[in-house]
Formats: sequence, structure tokens, C-alpha cells
Amino acid sequence: MYSALKPTTAIAGLARCRAAPRGFSLIELVMVMVTIGIISAIAAPRLSNAAQNAAINTLASSTSIFQKALEHYAAEHGENGPAMHNGSLDGDGTNFAARLLKLTNEYGSSGGREAIFGPYLRSIPRNPMNGLLTVRIDGAKAGAGTHGWRYDSATNRILPDDARGPTIIELKLKGSQVSFDGDKVLGDKESELAAPAEAELGK
Repeated sequence: MYSALKPTTAIAGLARCRAAPRGFSLIELVMVMVTIGIISAIAAPRLSNAAQNAAINTLASSTSIFQKALEHYAAEHGENGPAMHNGSLDGDGTNFAARLLKLTNEYGSSGGREAIFGPYLRSIPRNPMNGLLTVRIDGAKAGAGTHGWRYDSATNRILPDDARGPTIIELKLKGSQVSFDGDKVLGDKESELAAPAEAELGK
């Protein structure tokens, strides 16, 4: 009886050995980690460049839309921009925004039956470079970084107020390809030389 059971026991043990799951060896794990590292090293800069390009394009688009809204407002308000109210300068950024977002009369006041102009924007665009959507009227030139936008009441022109925004818009107007080298804004020199010396925003 003992001799009859022995082959069966050996076969069962062999089946258990074959069915046991096999783990990864140390060499296989190291190779996987090295492969992931190489892929990350290649992909990370490309993802970073894509994010920067998206921010640059969003800034240029938002500035153009904002400027066209200002020009539309001035065309319907006797060439006065939204910083003017009843013939005098109003330096309040909140009032400035309200005149673009609400119906106004010919003097820039909202409400009433004579408020038939506008609105010109659905919302004030956010500056993607500093995340702000506030508007500063006049004062220090654009680039101070205190607000999302800086409005020039004399020229009815809007520019980003972050440190890099005005340079980006200037290069975009010249038709240049814009990129970053750290905090420095770079432009494609060939595009700058080929472009006209002056260009108007949004045209």
C-alpha cells in the first residue's frame, strides 16, 4: 500500500510547484524603474513647454478680446473708455468692470431705460500669468504685478500687469514665437525682424 501511494504524492507535489506563482526578479524590477525614469526625463520638459505655450496663447487671446471690448465700448460712448463716467475720470477698477459687464447709458451709468449699450464682456478675463482678474487704471506702467490688468485711460488700451505679460504681448504683436528661459521672455528674432515695426492690438 505504501508503494502505491508514493507516486501519487510525488505527482501532487510537482503540480503544486508548477502552480506556484512566480515573482519578479530584482533585475526585472531595476529594468522597469530605469525605463520609467528615461520616459519621465523625456516627457517632463515637453509637458512643461506645453503648459507654458498654453499660458502664452491664453494671455494673448484674453488681451485681444479685452481690447476689442474696450474699443466697442468707446465707439458707443462718444470715444470715452469705461474709466470715464459723466465726463470725468473714475479710477475705480470695480466700476470700470461693471461698465463692461452691464448695460449702460451714453454716460456710462447702468440701470434705467436709457441703459441700452453693452454688455461687452461676460466676465473680466483672468490673467493666466499671475491668476488675477483685477484692473488697475493708470499709474505705473504695465508690469507692476499688483493687478491682473493695467488700463491706460489716455489710449483706451489694456495690457497684462504681471512682470512678463507686456513683453509677451509686444512680441506677439510682432508675430514672434514666444518662449521662456527661466523668468526671461524670449522671442524668435527672425519673426521680429520680418514683422512691421508697429502693430495695433487685435488687428
